[in-house]
Amino acid sequence: MGPTLGWDFVCRNVDVAVKAGEPSRGLDVLWCVRNAWDGKGDGWLMEGKRKKDQRRYTPAELHEEIQSLHDRVAGLRDSSRFYADDTIRRGGIDRLVGGLLAHRNEDFDEDKVRRHFREFDFVRNEEKGDPTRVLFLGPKTLIGIADVFNHLGGPKKFLWPPTYRRPKRWAASCPPDQLAAGLVAYKSDANETVLWVRAGLAKRDMSGFADLVYAWNERFTRVAFTELNEDRRRFLAEAWRRVARSANVRPLGRLPLEVDALDSQPTMKEFDQLWPAAA
Repeated sequence: MGPTLGWDFVCRNVDVAVKAGEPSRGLDVLWCVRNAWDGKGDGWLMEGKRKKDQRRYTPAELHEEIQSLHDRVAGLRDSSRFYADDTIRRGGIDRLVGGLLAHRNEDFDEDKVRRHFREFDFVRNEEKGDPTRVLFLGPKTLIGIADVFNHLGGPKKFLWPPTYRRPKRWAASCPPDQLAAGLVAYKSDANETVLWVRAGLAKRDMSGFADLVYAWNERFTRVAFTELNEDRRRFLAEAWRRVARSANVRPLGRLPLEVDALDSQPTMKEFDQLWPAAA
């Protein structure tokens, strides 16, 4: 999955001692993601979990997984020994940014997990301006991003959206924050500018997409929704066209007059088709 997203592989399945005298902890994979804004190599520790059924999504277990990953990243990111290691230096990591927790499970209750996150709080909080981040990549994210690549073309470049401090940038790497948020813009190998949305579509949200393309100043030729089926797309088609035509008279940003309904199914078929080695 990493090379498709423009992430450079550093190492996998290694044991790391966070502090001298403490037992080592296993790490599934370490990625180097080239930051589009400053060109530095951002390190992301990724943990992959396979869940057999919804009963495994208990608040206590999810809390432990996130807290454990957070502690491992926080323990390493300020360690000079970590950055002095030959593997880390060769991998081009300039700073360790955060962790990625990926869940593979076809029996997934997103609402249940969302409720867990609302009640979540770290055991040990950090008092600094750049706290350790942990991003969650649930099955819907893994399925949805694979589905859009399979049907609308793989990525050549990804958009790092503008912030109040930084302008937008196009780069070879996918910003992990955007992937976790379920809102990824990319230029495909079919020469399309695609906006992927890990959600459905409602009339009340349409003006928000018009505002988004205006703020990002991008001309999207395809907008694809993971949870939109063909019947719902036809029902909303005229309302979307009205919003798109209105947005397209403005000087910045454009929307296509039709959207793509991926109607992604809650199986890992699309993911396994695109990345069979990950299966």
